[in-house]
Amino acid sequence: MVVDIGMPDGDGWDLISHVRTTAMHARIPIVVMTGLLDSAEVLNRAYELECEYLGKPFASEALIAKIESARRMMGGTPPELVAPHAA
Repeated sequence: MVVDIGMPDGDGWDLISHVRTTAMHARIPIVVMTGLLDSAEVLNRAYELECEYLGKPFASEALIAKIESARRMMGGTPPELVAPHAA
């Protein structure tokens, strides 16, 4: 899951907190991205909520690396979230 902190209709932190407190979704890998300048606060919140952090702007390779890191952090992707391979 990739979440921007500055969502137009809400706060990304609230969304992430909700996901983390829902048993069925608590272990979903999350990458949080933001253009906010106070990176210490962002890093602390990301750590508390077990998310990877990516500052904007970023290269697509950096996003892919953060997604993989978030997957490892959560112990891999749960089987129910992995798309089946095309035959």
